[in-house]
Amino acid sequence: MPPTLDYNPLSIYYSSMKNIRQVVIDEEMTGLDMEGGDRMVDIGCVELINGKPTGRTYQTFVNPDGRPMSAIAAEMTGLTDEFLAKQPAISQVAKDIKEFIGDSEIIVFCWSTGTTSPDQDYLNLEMKRAGLEPFGAGQFLNIREWAVKMYDVSKNSLNLMLDHYKIDRTSRGEETGHGALLDATLTAEVYPKLKTDWKKYNEKFKALQRRPPKFKL
Repeated sequence: MPPTLDYNPLSIYYSSMKNIRQVVIDEEMTGLDMEGGDRMVDIGCVELINGKPTGRTYQTFVNPDGRPMSAIAAEMTGLTDEFLAKQPAISQVAKDIKEFIGDSEIIVFCWSTGTTSPDQDYLNLEMKRAGLEPFGAGQFLNIREWAVKMYDVSKNSLNLMLDHYKIDRTSRGEETGHGALLDATLTAEVYPKLKTDWKKYNEKFKALQRRPPKFKL
């Protein structure tokens, strides 16, 4: 969905319910050229109830059907073509992914392509490949857009937010690489803190009747 930050109908719907369920997801891909054939190779999901992790998670690697890892993706994730060739096809795991996420709000921290995000696009592409209905556009909430709106940075990375909120990210080092479940878990830690700041930011905007200046990190 376009990152509609001041009004999210799904969030308003969920906020009227008790025991609100959300799922934070992260994905790794062979590259970012979806039209050129890049594929999702790793997905991690973390369940939240009322904004707090429950301990329930889901993670799976996915065989990209022979699509090789780009050099940068291999370097960032540590995943190899040989390893991925032994992983299940999307047709074998898509139902499990769909069942775990269900109709919950899907939280991502991902750069935007203008109207969606790569995490949204690649996940839905894989659902279609498996013959399943894609997740609804309004089901996604990209919280990176909150950070970009609030802070005086042109490129807002997850590492920047982790450092800002003093969340330990040693497990996300250069030697260990990125992993979808790890990044989803860290995003789940960032989410309530960033949500609180976003709420304060918008309250200030309403009081001033104008957009407040971006903050320096």
